[in-house]
Amino acid sequence: MTEMTHVVCDGCGVDLTYTGNSVDYRLVLANERMPRDPGLNVVTDMAIPRPIEQAAHFCGMGCLHHWLSRTHPGAPEQYARSMRHKAFLQEVKNR
Repeated sequence: MTEMTHVVCDGCGVDLTYTGNSVDYRLVLANERMPRDPGLNVVTDMAIPRPIEQAAHFCGMGCLHHWLSRTHPGAPEQYARSMRHKAFLQEVKNR
């Protein structure tokens, strides 16, 4: 017997298991372990927590934003500060 996987939007709770259209999309936010740089000779083991506990699914960007602001309240502002800082560094570099 085939196991049924039920997918629900983590932002609004809508069922995203199947689509009524011939083609449709859902967003998936998942942890993906980065490969080690093969050019490095020394590796330091450290405990780094996963950014999110498990994969999350969303209808679209609105639900992703809603989920992010609910589960990681400072994330949108932190991202904006990060982008301003990158722009500032680029400006300084171009002087």
